Amino acid sequence: MRQRLDLDQGAGLERKPIIPRSARQYLPQPEPKGAAQKIMSTLYTTIDDAPPARRFALFDYGFRPFFLLAGVYAMAIVPIWLYFYAHSPTTFGALPPMYWHAHEMLYGFVTAAIAGFLLTAVPSWTGARGFAGTPLRMLVAAWLVGRIAMATIGTVPFWVTALAELSMLALLAALLLPPLVRSQNRNMPMLAVLAVLWLVDAAFLVALKKGDVLLASRTMTLAIDFVLILVTIIGGRIVPAFTANALRRRGEMPDIV
Repeated sequence: MRQRLDLDQGAGLERKPIIPRSARQYLPQPEPKGAAQKIMSTLYTTIDDAPPARRFALFDYGFRPFFLLAGVYAMAIVPIWLYFYAHSPTTFGALPPMYWHAHEMLYGFVTAAIAGFLLTAVPSWTGARGFAGTPLRMLVAAWLVGRIAMATIGTVPFWVTALAELSMLALLAALLLPPLVRSQNRNMPMLAVLAVLWLVDAAFLVALKKGDVLLASRTMTLAIDFVLILVTIIGGRIVPAFTANALRRRGEMPDIV
């Protein structure tokens, strides 16, 4: 036998190795043919072409929940206010009920729009990761709790109402501060405007507690002024950027700093 094997090797013949059955499953399998090939091809095509699984993406970007809330709240608050103005003589804490409407238009509707914009713009300005997931959910929850607290004032201790109302802007500033500071971004003044809006809101709550109509009126006027300042700052950043991009698409070099 050994002599026959030596002769085969000398003639250039290779002996086929003997593979145990237990190891054959790990060897490359031949390509399927005929009907089997069609079935496998259909299966792979179905898997590759299957649409991605749908998921709840509301909290993937900051503008999604807050722009939605701003729009819904703006549509809801006006008819609600008109109804209570016509049918309910109740006061808003120790203030006339119109101050609830004034406050909610500024610190409900407007702050939701501001939050949606800043949560989307700051990552773009700073190159930081966008705000999504749990932090965004917490901020939305703070906004909702504040709206409920101001609508049901008097049903819980006043300090609970104040804490619920003041938490949203504080959380928003806390989220925006780290990326702006790390990047030394020129839009840092927006945080100062948010801080002033928070202080004005706190002063309004003091007026609400004391029934000081004059202080409440002045705080609402001051809040409007600072919202306009914020809009001016944002416009001063956004309008030149959009204009420059439009000029570049037309092949023109923008002369904008």
